[in-house]
Amino acid sequence: GKGGATSHAAIVANRLGKTCVVGCSKMRVWEKDGRCYINGHELQAGNRISIDGHNGAIYAGSHQTCWVDVSN
Repeated sequence: GKGGATSHAAIVANRLGKTCVVGCSKMRVWEKDGRCYINGHELQAGNRISIDGHNGAIYAGSHQTCWVDVSN
């Protein structure tokens, strides 16, 4: 499986103070076209999305955020 690779990414991101969401199996990317599909929804390069770092949910657009201490 991909457990080792995804776990490593999450650990590195955490040490950098970043949120990391891995394993987006419902995402299909066409990099040359600048677009992707996530669970049937098309996004174009430059579209804003918000990702809930706690549960991995993806939302269209910008949303209010709050600071969460991930150092512990």
